[in-house]
Amino acid sequence: MKKIILAAIAAVFCACSEKGVEKSGAITLQAYPAVEGAAGNKNCKDFMGRCMLFQTEKPLFELSGFAFRARPRGTEDRHNQLEIFLGAEQAAAFGAIPGKFIGEGKRLALVYQGRILHAPKLKARIEAASVTIDFCNEHVYEVLLASLRGKTPPGYKFSDDAAWNMCDPVSEN
Repeated sequence: MKKIILAAIAAVFCACSEKGVEKSGAITLQAYPAVEGAAGNKNCKDFMGRCMLFQTEKPLFELSGFAFRARPRGTEDRHNQLEIFLGAEQAAAFGAIPGKFIGEGKRLALVYQGRILHAPKLKARIEAASVTIDFCNEHVYEVLLASLRGKTPPGYKFSDDAAWNMCDPVSEN
């Protein structure tokens, strides 16, 4: 375990010295275990048109003060991406997700102001120093990036943004 933590610290230290990596203390992401549910369920949290049901009332852990790298789409055939670099504590939290939340059909929802940003499948324990979030919506990507940089317009609420679930038809998977 000590080796994993030291490796995570080294990875974050190296990542922070790389070009384009920024540090954010401006937002907190919450991590909830989730499964896909039937459409129309009143407890659904929307994630790109799919119904996600949280398996716990409270988040398993929270991520804040992390380093990140913005990866705009550019000319490549991919979505805008945001790479989050995990510190030692954050990597340990990912590595300590209880086994009952790992397996076929299980996901980990990263949530910001009530909206699911990313919900990767948890087929196995996560032992990574970073997490990459894919954005099919340019507007959502830009708003989250502004939030990370502490430049969100006064009074703006991410959770009230009507454009949240709109994806560009070309880039939708």
